[in-house]
Amino acid sequence: KVLYAALSDMLPICGYRRKYYIFLGSIVTGLAVGLAGWHGTTFYLQALYMVIGCGATAWANVAVDALVVERSQEKNALVAARLQAFTKCAYGIGMVVSDVVFGFVIDWYHPRVTYYMFAGFQIATAFLALILQEKRAKVEASNISRKFVKVWETLNHPKILTPVLVLTSLLSMPIASEALRIYFVEELKFSATFLGVMDAACTVAGGMGLILYAGTIADTSMQGVFFWSTLGVMACNMWLVLLVTGTSRQIGIDDRVFVFSDKMVNNIVSSICSNTIYTYAACVCPKGIEGMTFAAMTGLFNLGGAVSALSSRWLIDLFDVHCDEDDNGDLHNCRFGGMVHLVSITAMSNLLPLLFITYVPDEPPRVDDGTPVESHSEVIKNGRYPEWSEVETHNTNIDVHEQEMQDP
Repeated sequence: KVLYAALSDMLPICGYRRKYYIFLGSIVTGLAVGLAGWHGTTFYLQALYMVIGCGATAWANVAVDALVVERSQEKNALVAARLQAFTKCAYGIGMVVSDVVFGFVIDWYHPRVTYYMFAGFQIATAFLALILQEKRAKVEASNISRKFVKVWETLNHPKILTPVLVLTSLLSMPIASEALRIYFVEELKFSATFLGVMDAACTVAGGMGLILYAGTIADTSMQGVFFWSTLGVMACNMWLVLLVTGTSRQIGIDDRVFVFSDKMVNNIVSSICSNTIYTYAACVCPKGIEGMTFAAMTGLFNLGGAVSALSSRWLIDLFDVHCDEDDNGDLHNCRFGGMVHLVSITAMSNLLPLLFITYVPDEPPRVDDGTPVESHSEVIKNGRYPEWSEVETHNTNIDVHEQEMQDP
């Protein structure tokens, strides 16, 4: 995605850096999925078309992300937070609607119909992208190497790198969701229908958390939101200890009610925490290289998610939370004796990044004209970045395209 973002930042199509990349990515995705439904008669053909489709989707997504970041730069941090929240809500609504629509289509028609419907939606989205309002951009070839240097300097600045690493460390903490999913089915005997309804409700709850964040607390201290939302996630995960020990049943709370309410609250708090992370990433991206910088930071966040998955698997093996699987894929002889330790350790691990909470700023530093400090070439003086106190007194109205032609 960083490479796709570099193309979007540095090689405008017909003078535009975003809309035509969204258009082309959506068209290729639609064609690939349509061909998978029509011509994907073997595993290898399906795999080929899906790889092409996923690559094109990533191509379009980085352009969308960069476009949202550009809109964020034109406003203050509060608007940036609301834009990120609105984007995540749109994704969530799309997921719920697609689950309902395509689930109905699969039940009543041939599954191949869903391929054609998805392809049609993607192609329609491609043409909608053409009506996006975007300023024309012109990037000289001589500036390409300078842009890569600028991305590297931005990411290596301690006021940017340290908070991003702290936020990445939070996403790297192990979670017990995989083991809990099996526990719900095999031990508590939750049906697939109940789990599906719970997932849909959790998606809605996440949207409610984003609305709450954008409407009431987005303009408060970023450090405070990160701190309290992290504590909230830890509390929700620790609450599950009552479930796996059977304490909730002893005090008269039904397992389904307990899990449903816990997951709802957890998703609300988690969405607030994650939106804080992506708002920070959007706010510190320099102008002209929004796509590359945002993709690089979100790539670090995704790396944190991969580390979380690996550490979670290691803990599951350590505490021997397993089920045997027969030749038909059915599970039996499940061992959940270590669930209490697994849930407790994964919940408490969320507190570790809070040891470095002071490195997360209250608000991304900005100069007087409302743009991120790294978007101004003058912030680099004699090969160094000035302190924020120096930058805050600096004000410039240099156009970004004129600025790109100046020496740093």
